[in-house]
Amino acid sequence: MGTKGHSGSQSPSPPVPSAKVDRVAFVQDRQLSAAISFPANATWPRRRHTAGLLRGEKDMTAAALAWMILIGQLSQPAPGVKALDWMTGCWTTRRGEASSWESWTRASDEVMFGVSYTLRAGKVTEFEFLRVEVRQGRLVYLAQPNGNPVTAFELVPGGNPREAIFANPAHDFPKRVAYRATPDGLFAWIDGGEAASVRRIEFPMTRVSCDSAPR
Repeated sequence: MGTKGHSGSQSPSPPVPSAKVDRVAFVQDRQLSAAISFPANATWPRRRHTAGLLRGEKDMTAAALAWMILIGQLSQPAPGVKALDWMTGCWTTRRGEASSWESWTRASDEVMFGVSYTLRAGKVTEFEFLRVEVRQGRLVYLAQPNGNPVTAFELVPGGNPREAIFANPAHDFPKRVAYRATPDGLFAWIDGGEAASVRRIEFPMTRVSCDSAPR
């Protein structure tokens, strides 16, 4: 329709933004409004993710530590009464007119039996049935004096392989029963606990032939 005749007298029209530009601007506007409308805790998902990773690392560390402890326990030899072989045999001690006798025999790797008695003027004034056995992976000293109910004392770990201290803190007296090997015999004692001021009774014993029991 005659657009060629008017092309020289009209100023060029401003460029019209393309639909693509409009869409970009619209998307940018939406992103801006969305960012403005975000709450202050918008970063919580990232924090929860980080906390989850930290918890996972802690769980893995705890599991590895438990596994190392289990391996260490399995690698250690199971406790047995053979470690107390230095207690086996027959022992005697004298206190004034009284003489005491104690003997120990290892029946197996899990139990050893003992018996003791005291004589005064040819009469038995005290007697005791004893044993040490393995219970739930621990060495336990069981004493039955004068026919009374059995009292259990658990071995206290220590660094001296020729000393054994058995404890029962809940018992009235004694709370501990102990044995220690000496160059010429066996030294035993009972006491009321670790404090220096508690009651303590000592029994220095000498090794003798098991055929020489006092009568």
